[in-house]
Amino acid sequence: MNRYRPWRGAPQETPLTFIILLAYAVLMYPGRRGGDDASLADRAREAFAATGYHIQAGEPWRLLTHAFVHGGLVHVLFNGFALLAFGPTVERWLGSARFGLLYAVSAVAGGVAAVYWQGPVAGLVGGSGALFGMMGAVLALNMRAGRHLLDFLDYAGPRSFIGLIVANLIIGAILPFVSNAAHVGGLVAGFVLTFCFLERGDAISDGLSRAARAGWVMLLCSSVAYTCWPTARIDHLWQRARTATDPEEQRELLTAIEPLPREEVEAFLANLRPVRTDEQRPR
Repeated sequence: MNRYRPWRGAPQETPLTFIILLAYAVLMYPGRRGGDDASLADRAREAFAATGYHIQAGEPWRLLTHAFVHGGLVHVLFNGFALLAFGPTVERWLGSARFGLLYAVSAVAGGVAAVYWQGPVAGLVGGSGALFGMMGAVLALNMRAGRHLLDFLDYAGPRSFIGLIVANLIIGAILPFVSNAAHVGGLVAGFVLTFCFLERGDAISDGLSRAARAGWVMLLCSSVAYTCWPTARIDHLWQRARTATDPEEQRELLTAIEPLPREEVEAFLANLRPVRTDEQRPR
């Protein structure tokens, strides 16, 4: 089977790519339910965007679901084109199951990097992190295919591909509305996952290699756990502020509460037990 055939006319060979593309389209549907002011796309962004505050408030699935919703028509068209450019080739090479794992891990890694970089309030939508993970996978596959790891640099195609990756990272660094942290996180995760775990060729199985694989797994798991830890929940910040003995630390914690959603802050403060000023103190 030719892994590099174009995607047109062979969706049965790359089913997962087209399922993801269908999810892109469905979750961008602009229609509204009867009497509802928000479109279905707005609802999807509200429910699935990777926002640190919501993730740390008990919605960790947002680290993955953000990779299926987009901010607008241009956004989804650009990512859909990139998915069709890279997805079928990578899916044929790895197989659908491994391709699905690649997409999921790259999306989660991109979400973790974005939340860490952007803070608890900014939201992240779009499959760019997972798409950069595919680019990392292509780079890893080229490195594994040669006689040595840098053998692929002898060819113009792979060199141009590296230039494409660098150009996209530069564009992401320039545009203020693009999360380059998600791009870098997805790129690194896709490369490491494919190079160390998914490549079907000969693998190095010495002790150092096994330790490196275990280290990468621990790094990803600990990063996800840290991102989901309730460091940005109002009750957590409030309790730390109340018990802090350093005035500067207390001021920083109270400042961290300010940018959180006002309705959440007001609801939390309203549920606090009021202080009884007329309570008689024990003698």
